[in-house]
Amino acid sequence: MESNEFEELGSRIRILREKQDMTQLQLAEKLHVSRATIGHIELGNRMPSVPLLIEIAEFFDVTTDYLLELSKGRGSRDPFEKIVSPLSETEYQEVLKYIDMIKCYHNSNGKSKH
Repeated sequence: MESNEFEELGSRIRILREKQDMTQLQLAEKLHVSRATIGHIELGNRMPSVPLLIEIAEFFDVTTDYLLELSKGRGSRDPFEKIVSPLSETEYQEVLKYIDMIKCYHNSNGKSKH
């Protein structure tokens, strides 16, 4: 991987972290590394070790292929995530609102939950 590829990896990790409303420090604590390590990885200044890369992928429930851009989509095992991963944050929030509306509709009509 070249430096530019490190930046893409770091950007993906940053986006995943921000979607979880986590700070670099919070992620660092979960992964048992320093905040500076997370900062350097997110800036593309540093490539995480293979064990750390695996730990990051497991933490965010994505594949290492996704983090390394070897696959399209987030690589999640969750089918819903595969559908919504290309959406912007605003679009994603809209989808969640529609799901809530559908759930309310079904609950108010006395239909059983699946």
